[in-house]
Amino acid sequence: MISCSRPGDLPANLQGIWNVSNNPPWRCDYHSDVNVQMNYWFVDAANLGECFLPFSEWLYSVVPVRRDATKKAFNVRGWATRSENGIFGGATYHWVPGDAAWLTQNIWDHYAFSRDKKYLETRAYPIIKELCEFWEDFLEENADGKLVSPASISPEHGPVAEGNSYEQQLVYDLFTNYIEASKTLGVDAEFRAKVESMRARLLGPKIGKWGQLQEWAADIDNPKDTHRHMSHLIAVYPGRQISPVATPELAEAAKVSMNARGDESTGWSRAWKISIWARLHDGNRAYKILNGMVKTQITPNLLDTHPPFQIDGNFGLAAGVCEMLVQSQADEIQLLPALPAAWPTGKATGLRARGGFTVDLEWQDGKVTTYRITSPEPRDVTMRVNGEVRSIRSEPAANQAPVNSTHRSGSRIAP
Repeated sequence: MISCSRPGDLPANLQGIWNVSNNPPWRCDYHSDVNVQMNYWFVDAANLGECFLPFSEWLYSVVPVRRDATKKAFNVRGWATRSENGIFGGATYHWVPGDAAWLTQNIWDHYAFSRDKKYLETRAYPIIKELCEFWEDFLEENADGKLVSPASISPEHGPVAEGNSYEQQLVYDLFTNYIEASKTLGVDAEFRAKVESMRARLLGPKIGKWGQLQEWAADIDNPKDTHRHMSHLIAVYPGRQISPVATPELAEAAKVSMNARGDESTGWSRAWKISIWARLHDGNRAYKILNGMVKTQITPNLLDTHPPFQIDGNFGLAAGVCEMLVQSQADEIQLLPALPAAWPTGKATGLRARGGFTVDLEWQDGKVTTYRITSPEPRDVTMRVNGEVRSIRSEPAANQAPVNSTHRSGSRIAP
């Protein structure tokens, strides 16, 4: 990532700087139905936030082009994308309106990790708000009074149908991110209220007849379907609508869907499965897929093969490892949420958590022994460590000493 995505440069594409062809697969483009998003999932978690800026600047620069094309195609406000995107905002293949919300999920996440309010105000907020305006115009009311996406697809898979889970989940996340951004900046209270109302009316995740998380509004999922895309599981990862802690029944349905999809697939698909299973707190399953991917789809030069070669598999694998060690959702930092039995003892330093926190930790026999949480300014933070929920106060990065996870004073961990 350091080699192919530096400030002032273009973001990483399908093959990155390792493309060797003048006629590369998929034109070495910015594929927006998982691939370019996957490139950047791990960046902030791995403390490489400066490498995210090319992605943010590229997206900010192409929105005017996409706005004009969207107006011509749909006669609505805002902007949307097709699934194949170029440097200057041109796009090919078919329209997938949910893709734009997925791109802005990355944009919001960079703020969630960095807490950079200038970035939020000048880059993230404008494009997120304009995308909310697109969905305000684009959503339709179904027979039950729920707001649904019009007839569209689940990427590269299945029938054209309204209210597919791919877009419903992404719009939920988009609206949630907008609401938080508006509150943080203290702006647009009236539009925020409208977005809150729309979010409450969205068709939400549904559990189907064989216990699965439905991919479409209708209960038509095939339990023998092993398609490489897991578009109806975005609410688990990289989204935040479904989790074992907050929504256990939906999380169990997600496991049913993941079991049906199987563990073997293309390189980038396996990488995504690692992160999903990590979010579902199954470290051994995540490790099994990671191990199989390394053995069968990481080539001798360490590049991932789809096949053909795509760098998103490498970057997606890195995201999965980060998720196995540290997760930060719902204002809570979880340490070792998906540690596999194969990694009983170890340590990690310099990982990042949402909220502007840096995390160092060590573990032995599968249990956290010491950890350190730092941030630019001391702040209260909720921790989930070794099955216990604790409230501690972070320390300035330069002054923090390691904390012992087994020694408490009141609700705080004693140094």
